[in-house]
Amino acid sequence: MKNIKKKATLICVMFMVSLISFAQKDNFDSMIDMKGTYLDQEMINRGYSFVKTEKSGSDAYQNWFNGNKNKCVTIRVSDGRVKSIVDVPNADCNRGSQGNNNNQYGNDEFSSLIDMKGTYLDQEMKNRGYRFIKTEKSGNDAYQNWFNGNKNKCVTVRVSNGRVVSVVNSTALDCQINQGNQGNMGNNSSGQYKDLKGWVASSAYDELRTRGYKEVERYKKDRLWIVWKHNRSGLCIKTGEDGGKIKEVQESEKCN
Repeated sequence: MKNIKKKATLICVMFMVSLISFAQKDNFDSMIDMKGTYLDQEMINRGYSFVKTEKSGSDAYQNWFNGNKNKCVTIRVSDGRVKSIVDVPNADCNRGSQGNNNNQYGNDEFSSLIDMKGTYLDQEMKNRGYRFIKTEKSGNDAYQNWFNGNKNKCVTVRVSNGRVVSVVNSTALDCQINQGNQGNMGNNSSGQYKDLKGWVASSAYDELRTRGYKEVERYKKDRLWIVWKHNRSGLCIKTGEDGGKIKEVQESEKCN
């Protein structure tokens, strides 16, 4: 009788462990045979950040990390399609077994961004609550400044040869923060707009709305032009977008 009870208890424990394991395991079944071109957005939507890619013959092995789940996975892509997705040790995502980051690139918060393609950086930083401020170039390197208002934090991202090389904390001045009012952007005063030239367009539009501008109209000529009017001052400006960046910002008479 005792043996029967022990066996029943053991079966129950094993069943509960299986349930817990299943609940914690991501269901990637729907991604098998997905085109590789859709992979990045799908993983970002699931809360994963790209870490690195390694190639072997015609196969590519991508590592992705989910900070909320403290979980690293490897995705095999062959002939342009996803073939498998498996859990791997956190060390494969430049993380310690307990989620501690042992990388040497600067900011622990952004370890999963190291070696990410620069084309994915904009969306990833927005997902983390940061907004683009400016880019400065030096040789083959580009230094991007991003600001998180909720954390009152400025960081500089260095992109070299199309990939993220480092992410480090920067001073408030690097994100043009008014030292007398740390929670606000220094250029948010009424009517400011000239500093937006060179910004990522979507970030510039969000910033204009934050500064009190309202879109009046848009039209396509040599590039996409959007006319804006400032709510308080009545100042009228227009932005010229080309290639996803603001190429021109100037005053306009179209608001009249």
